[in-house]
Amino acid sequence: MEFDYAVDLGLEWPEGRNRRKSTDTVIIHHTVGSYGTPERWRKLHESRVASPSHRGVSYNYLVLQDGTVYIGRGLEYEGGSVRNDRTNNLNGRCVAIALDGDMRDELLPSPEQLKSALKLTRDVLECYGLPVTAVLGHNEVPVYEGAKPTGALYPTLCPCMDMNAFRQSLCGRIYTVQKGDTLYSIAKRLLGSALKYRDIMEINKLGGTLIREGETLILPDNSGKRELYLTDPMMRGEDVKGLQERLVSLGYAVGEADGIFGIKTDAAVRLFKKRAAALTANGVADEEMRLTLGL
Repeated sequence: MEFDYAVDLGLEWPEGRNRRKSTDTVIIHHTVGSYGTPERWRKLHESRVASPSHRGVSYNYLVLQDGTVYIGRGLEYEGGSVRNDRTNNLNGRCVAIALDGDMRDELLPSPEQLKSALKLTRDVLECYGLPVTAVLGHNEVPVYEGAKPTGALYPTLCPCMDMNAFRQSLCGRIYTVQKGDTLYSIAKRLLGSALKYRDIMEINKLGGTLIREGETLILPDNSGKRELYLTDPMMRGEDVKGLQERLVSLGYAVGEADGIFGIKTDAAVRLFKKRAAALTANGVADEEMRLTLGL
């Protein structure tokens, strides 16, 4: 199970990888060094395979400066980017995403790298039904003594990014610029006010108002609730479980209400929306459907 845009370079894991039993955190790192070619990524992995404390690259994903995403440990497997003895075994509960390069460079992350990092992080959150608050910079990870938090944070500068701004950007959505679009028209049509073009410029690090057809932009989004639908990897979370339980109470067959949006839940959503004349018949549990269900 992987995201279709993530590049698998076929890294070999002599001792295998452990699957996570639960996921509650996404950690953002930067690499400082540059590993943005297949050769360098493989070389880093091979150098870490022999290390008892790493046994391969530490990160689940690497986001390159051109926006490409390399698979490291992968979506379903334990990370290795922090010390378990100081973080209450966080490696077994987290997805580690690293941005390639030294983020102390004022030119980094590049716009392409930032957009890919946001998309990947958002997709991980949606897959496991996690809130934006589950995203931490490496230097925001709490330090533990045994199972007790000490009140201290992980002693590192990594990822050398404004994590509050990163989390705020995660609340936005991706828009592809269409022919005839301007920042002003997009802001007026989608954000309710042409004056909000400044917000688009700030989030996307735009130096001016010129945009091109086909360009992708991050837009602010205050909706608060995500749309649910069948995708790979499957969406998970309490919101999925709540949807399933409500559909079951109305007599729709979703199988087990397990919080995983699978084929049966997709079929139930489609059937419900087909029977509800006021709803668009598709497999998306959107705001209109939630309102109809009272969710």
